[in-house]
Amino acid sequence: MDFELVNARICLKRFLYLGSEHPTMSMRKDIVEQSYQPDQIISIYNFVVENRFDEALEIIKAVYENGRTPSKNPIYFCLAMLACSKTSDYNKQRLYSFLSDILKFPDDLFCFIYFYSIQNKYFSSGIRNMITRYYLAKDLPTLVDEVARFKGFHSCTHKNLIRLAHVKTDCVLREVVFRYVMHGLQNVISIPNEYPESGYIIEHFTKFSALQHTNDEDLMVRLITELKCDQVQQIPPQFRNSKAVWIALIPMLDVSDLIVSLPKLLKLGFLKEGEPCLAKITEIFSNEAVIKDSNIHPVEVFIGLMDYLKYGKKKNVDVKLKEEHLLSISTPEVATALGEVMKVAMNQIKPINKRFLIGINLISDMLQPCFTNRNTSCLEIASFYLFILLKTEPYVTVIIFSERKVKPLAVDKESTYNDIFKMMKSMVNKKSLFLQKEIFNWATKNNQQFDVFMHFTLQGFVEKEDFAECVAEYRTKISPNAKLITFLLKKDNPAVAEAVPNAIDICGFKCQTDEHKEVKEVV
Repeated sequence: MDFELVNARICLKRFLYLGSEHPTMSMRKDIVEQSYQPDQIISIYNFVVENRFDEALEIIKAVYENGRTPSKNPIYFCLAMLACSKTSDYNKQRLYSFLSDILKFPDDLFCFIYFYSIQNKYFSSGIRNMITRYYLAKDLPTLVDEVARFKGFHSCTHKNLIRLAHVKTDCVLREVVFRYVMHGLQNVISIPNEYPESGYIIEHFTKFSALQHTNDEDLMVRLITELKCDQVQQIPPQFRNSKAVWIALIPMLDVSDLIVSLPKLLKLGFLKEGEPCLAKITEIFSNEAVIKDSNIHPVEVFIGLMDYLKYGKKKNVDVKLKEEHLLSISTPEVATALGEVMKVAMNQIKPINKRFLIGINLISDMLQPCFTNRNTSCLEIASFYLFILLKTEPYVTVIIFSERKVKPLAVDKESTYNDIFKMMKSMVNKKSLFLQKEIFNWATKNNQQFDVFMHFTLQGFVEKEDFAECVAEYRTKISPNAKLITFLLKKDNPAVAEAVPNAIDICGFKCQTDEHKEVKEVV
């Protein structure tokens, strides 16, 4: 039983970090969604059955406070499972208290309630009291802005939750907010006549209502600035192709969101030379302080750059323009500005001072798109990640697999991304497919000590017994705590990490979605 509990601890931590109890992180949206089902996480049941509710809660707390999870969704899902389980009133109160501490924003609350609702249709008094505390603990200006700005998420809305919890208050102004949520703007529009101090609340709600329903472009531009709209989704669809609206919106966007929006702006023709949108974007990208505050990772910048450049080329192919017009679609100023963003982002990375052995498979299929990034090839992703490691880590050794042979790659800290990519592209060969054990065989044969093995390949091909023996031999003779990270870039068929401990498979590569923006944290 002790072994089962140890295994339960490992599986729970895996789920909290990876969204899976298996040593696998998938970038496919359908697989991510399938993970959030009670039968996908057995470890919580093991803790509850063994009357170790408190231990499970402490593990979740520790992971949350660590702050390194790619997404908070697995944390909320596990907490929802604990909330649905049978335990003592004392344990439930500890759980509700922790939830009240961490559910600070509407998206957090909606996400937790959604996960709870798919497991239990009955909402206990503890859950209803927690919802009530959420709305009553908010200071009034924050509450006013939240209910106006965030209508709902995961099929949950403020209206659903306030009705569910029967939220009541003695504060007249807070009651105005709740009436607005439950009955709409028309029901509260005349309240300032009776309570003049509520005027600013009604004004705020009126502006957000106008934002959603106006057809006046000038008014929309003014409201974007006044209400500090910082997401494209807050703009009604009919205005998302408006140049004036984008001119107002661009300074409000986060750097990551702005980079994701570049292909859209390119399509609309707003990035041509002399365009106001182009000037605003280059100004933001050249502001070092803004880039540092954004905490953007170089991989986000790289994928954004590839999406931007490939969109331009795709458009040229579609309309069959001549070669000399190829670069006229993708404005060079934007690519140059993204290069400046890249430099700042690279300088933000702190080394972990581990000894890395990077293995890269150079089979010809590596030139095909990564299955989660249609504009970036598998080899481009491997080349760029290698470039980052060479620039930021002091101990990096690189081997490649070409023509059925293992060869060291002559790169160093002075190598540019283009140098690395061109060098490896020239070595691509149809006969380069290999078994994963070769990376450990090479390290054992050369008596090289490494802390982390990082392997970029297409899919999982592994003879589990032979592979496990090779890993065990290396760990026994040279480095007992060596870890293995395998990037499977072409197919989502993890097969490596299940064969040995201290290993993880990352299937696909994606850095610009809510779920997996922080792949770097997992690594």
